Amino acid sequence: MSEAAQARYRVGGMDCAACATKIDTAVRRVPGVEDVSVSVTAGTMTVRHDGSSDLKAIEKKVTGLGYSVAPLTGKAPVREARPIMIMRITTTIMTTGMIMITMVMSMMITTTIMLVMITPITGIRMAPRKSRGCTAMIMGR
Repeated sequence: MSEAAQARYRVGGMDCAACATKIDTAVRRVPGVEDVSVSVTAGTMTVRHDGSSDLKAIEKKVTGLGYSVAPLTGKAPVREARPIMIMRITTTIMTTGMIMITMVMSMMITTTIMLVMITPITGIRMAPRKSRGCTAMIMGR
């Protein structure tokens, strides 16, 4: 049994796990491929093959799915996950803020309605007032 060779690629256009799964499934069907690892966050694909597989066929397969592919050699820079992390943190902060605003607004409206409903009206007495020939209603004591 021969030792497996490894090839790394930068894959562009992947947005989600479904994209990675589609690429993984397609590349595994290429003859000679032993294992495939696709990372959406890093934008890379690592292929272990037996050496007899055609790397151009692998590239053509991925390109045929609508993704860009370029071989990575040595210590080539890989797309950082930092922009995705920043986007997730920003989304979390914005969502938390919206939830807090909604809760405060709900509490304010509920409190106002409750205060209106429990305000006692029993302390007000209306008494007739006689002045200048008219009978006006005023608050009595």
